[in-house]
Amino acid sequence: MIRYLIIIIGITFSISGFSQINFTPDSDRVLLFSELTKNIKTLDSGSYNFQYRVWCEYGYSIPQEYSLFVLTQKDESCYWQIYRTRNLEIAMGDIKEDTLHSKLFLIDAGKINHRAYIKYFVKNNFQSLPSEDSLRGFKNSNVFISDCAKYYFELITKNKYRSYEYYCPRLYYNYFQNIPEFKCVNNILKFIDKKNKHN
Repeated sequence: MIRYLIIIIGITFSISGFSQINFTPDSDRVLLFSELTKNIKTLDSGSYNFQYRVWCEYGYSIPQEYSLFVLTQKDESCYWQIYRTRNLEIAMGDIKEDTLHSKLFLIDAGKINHRAYIKYFVKNNFQSLPSEDSLRGFKNSNVFISDCAKYYFELITKNKYRSYEYYCPRLYYNYFQNIPEFKCVNNILKFIDKKNKHN
């Protein structure tokens, strides 16, 4: 009887535990960079169970450059996509208005085992990480370094939304290895790096 009970519990966990991610939502649901995503036909905009978006905003370029990693879970299937801005060339001496706007293009995509990704991301607390400016041991420090890369993380379901952000987490991790959140963020970024062949 105990053996059958363990099997039933295991099946229940594999179905419900991997089909929904539990997290505390923000009070406001305002998706980031909607001007960039609204016209992307390959980006699933609502028929999924869960979506995890990781944005990178690069420096102070004109037009602004971005990359976007998207992990989408639909029922028992899961796939990832990588987008990047491919800015229009600016003619020498003749800057046109549309060259000052960034546009996202799909550069890579693939399927992934959703059990594996959830195990990895949950291990790195992706659903509960705070924003960088609230980290203990960091917010009152006087250390300032920059690689001009700011990351935004979004967790999205039909009824819940949460976001947090980190500025130059790869560099700050070298100085604050005692802060576990920096390690978690860097592990997440390493996962994305492995998928991003065009990095």
